Amino acid sequence: MGFLKYPGLEKVEAEVGQVSHTNKGTLMFLYATTDGLQAFASGDDDRGAATTNTWVPPRPDCLVVNVGDSLRLLSGRKFKPCLHHMVPHANAVGKARYSSAFFLVPSETALLGLGDGWICTRWN
Repeated sequence: MGFLKYPGLEKVEAEVGQVSHTNKGTLMFLYATTDGLQAFASGDDDRGAATTNTWVPPRPDCLVVNVGDSLRLLSGRKFKPCLHHMVPHANAVGKARYSSAFFLVPSETALLGLGDGWICTRWN
């Protein structure tokens, strides 16, 4: 479990924030108090690529549950990880952002495959 504090910023700057990523684990549970999470819509162009991002507002007494890369492998691609990142939001200017995240991950020695014979031996 991780507890994160993002310092309050005086203004929103485009070059501040995380690089877009998916989580390598199975599931991630996130509790946040301030705006800042963006998720990318999956398959919204003709090639199935994500081209738009959406703010995911924090909701009182709610968790965000995010599918990770290893759950994609374990489910035979039935579940797809969501590309996301944390970036400053205009509503959060001057406020520190606090969040707590729990990452559920398989053992480092787990063999994960896609069901077509491909096995991932070094995913972690």
